[in-house]
Amino acid sequence: MNYFITDNGSGKAIIMNPVPPNADQYLDFKLILETIPPLPAGHEYVIVSDQLTTAAIDAAGQQEINDVLTESEFSKIERETKEAMLAGFTYDQNQFSLDPIYQQHWERIYSLYKAGAYSTTNVPTMAAVNYQMSAQRVDGFYNALQSAMIAILETERSKKETFLNSL
Repeated sequence: MNYFITDNGSGKAIIMNPVPPNADQYLDFKLILETIPPLPAGHEYVIVSDQLTTAAIDAAGQQEINDVLTESEFSKIERETKEAMLAGFTYDQNQFSLDPIYQQHWERIYSLYKAGAYSTTNVPTMAAVNYQMSAQRVDGFYNALQSAMIAILETERSKKETFLNSL
């Protein structure tokens, strides 16, 4: 197996496998090697005296790596949070949406209830069934909503914190 190595312009090596079909068109430094040296942890490939070798990653390079890893991991965690939000929350054996538009609706219901201006109404479940929300159910419903939101957001925060502490 051959490896195509070129310089990124700053002495850091770019390694490609397989060798690109247009390898001969590279104007910069290039090597084709059958093997490459093992890469120890905390090192990167560099070109020194026209040879491929490894060097310890400096603080700026490590920060750049950490930034890329953090962005990638945070994106994954945020996708998981969105999936959890899409699942909604359960109250009285029914599943209700956590979509932002529905959250506003649930907040209005709670505000009307607290103001003493609420009367029984039908609210949609995620199964497209009308659920009759009486005034006696509003507190429990709102508490279930808040508990679900807190759990989802706390899970996201905890996963991000755990990742950052692992760097």
